Amino acid sequence: MTRPPTSNWRRWVLLLFTCSLFGGCGGGSAPPPRSTLSLLFAVFQGSGRNDTTPSEGDFLFLFFSGDVSLVTGKVIDGDDLQLSAGSLGTGPLSTLIDARSVRVRLGTGAGFLAGTDTVRLLETQDAIQDTSARLLDEGAPVITSLTDGARPTVDSLRLNGIPSELNGTGAAEGILQVPV
Repeated sequence: MTRPPTSNWRRWVLLLFTCSLFGGCGGGSAPPPRSTLSLLFAVFQGSGRNDTTPSEGDFLFLFFSGDVSLVTGKVIDGDDLQLSAGSLGTGPLSTLIDARSVRVRLGTGAGFLAGTDTVRLLETQDAIQDTSARLLDEGAPVITSLTDGARPTVDSLRLNGIPSELNGTGAAEGILQVPV
């Protein structure tokens, strides 16, 4: 005894009905891509040259491997940065200094051991993005360096590969002008 062939349309209707109950079967959107830029350095600057203890009002400078911006309405806090010990305090304020660096003003209760503790971006960070509006991905920890509070100076400079126009044969007659 042979069974009569069943109609395939019934199977398709059942499949479509089942998929509609479970949100479209296999759907869902992937999270947006994250930026590959990374945190290169974190430098603590206290209120004076000998201030090595982070406290409210001091600064933590963050330097990145590419151009970044701050997400409007977001604050860099404990959900964005993780210190190996201590915290940024409550109510830290962040400012974009230039295309690759951010200054975080430490909040109330801030404290960590500068020069020893590390800082890293967390996967949950939602305050720093690249120029394509992609959030920066979590990264490797970097040591929070200390600054001496003095402006950097250049003691000597050697330039290689100076074009012929600047090496004495061009209109500059060998004088290389460098802006101060």
